[in-house]
Amino acid sequence: ASEIVGAEGENQGIIAQAAGRAYGLVRVMRSVPLLAAKGRTYLAADALEAAGTTPADIFSGEAKPGLTALLAAMREESLSALEEARFHLHGEGMKGTGLDEAGQTAYLPLALVEPYLAELARIKDPLHDIARINPLYRLWRLVRAK
Repeated sequence: ASEIVGAEGENQGIIAQAAGRAYGLVRVMRSVPLLAAKGRTYLAADALEAAGTTPADIFSGEAKPGLTALLAAMREESLSALEEARFHLHGEGMKGTGLDEAGQTAYLPLALVEPYLAELARIKDPLHDIARINPLYRLWRLVRAK
């Protein structure tokens, strides 16, 4: 998206990678109940097995403690990637070598990562509850992020 808007900045690749990881992990976690109901998942089978659960458990609707632990680890990884993206996006640690204003606009959806992570943390049943934030709050976050 930053390339489409003609963004310029030395950290463009680093920012894109960290931002994609942060937002992408949120999207994967939010999709768990919808995909599980259809007999699909984006969660890697080896990661599920390492956490003590399997894709079959997810498809059966059984949320084992391992799934909860895996999702908690994914939330932490997403938050870490968000912090990295923000660090480079605003050029704080790089003495002003962040993206220009056009490039920063491309990363406005990052303003939604924290609220979604908070909602994902509140979910009791990750296979049946969908993390949602109020549409007006979502709009407010995007407007304030600019």
